[in-house]
Amino acid sequence: MLVKVRRILYLHYLLNKQPTQMLSMFFWTQWRKPCKGDWVYSVQTDLEEFGLSPDLSSLKEYSKESFKKLVKSKAVTLTFQTLMMKKESHSKFNYLNYHSLEIQSSFRREHLTKMDARTIFLFRTRMCDFWGNFRGTENGRLCPLCRNHPDKQELIAECSVLKSEFGSLHSIVQNVYSKNVRTEDAKYMVKVLQYREKIRQEKQNFAT
Repeated sequence: MLVKVRRILYLHYLLNKQPTQMLSMFFWTQWRKPCKGDWVYSVQTDLEEFGLSPDLSSLKEYSKESFKKLVKSKAVTLTFQTLMMKKESHSKFNYLNYHSLEIQSSFRREHLTKMDARTIFLFRTRMCDFWGNFRGTENGRLCPLCRNHPDKQELIAECSVLKSEFGSLHSIVQNVYSKNVRTEDAKYMVKVLQYREKIRQEKQNFAT
């Protein structure tokens, strides 16, 4: 994406060169009579991809700063759309919904430690230590705490051991997947996951 942005900005730079300058003359010759593999083919594709007008006279009318701002905005939109398309092919992101390309506010909270933010990120992307989070593993492993359901992250609120210790977790889980995760819910989920790991380790040690 960065290469495309720079290519379009360089096009704007070329458009504002004096027509008698060698670089400008070379560009216009290539633009009017392009050959296979020429730079102009790449930049024409970039303009179309960014939704910018191929009319060079209209592009030239922009000031350097206003054009740079326009291209940056187009790049952010295009990047977001591309990422959302990729998201659809990854099941780990099924519970997440985004509306813009930005750092989620939950990871910028003053009272959230780096470790807490990392844990919430792992939970939101289904990378926590649940057997069902990792493809290619054997089927049928049960929750290591209650052994009443498959060991899947989406079933964390169903674990009787966790419910006994923390009560209902459904609203907490739902909020952690939301766009604006409340600090108290994030910290509470970290506490739940730490407790789960502690009990899991105790049961594992007891079994061995």
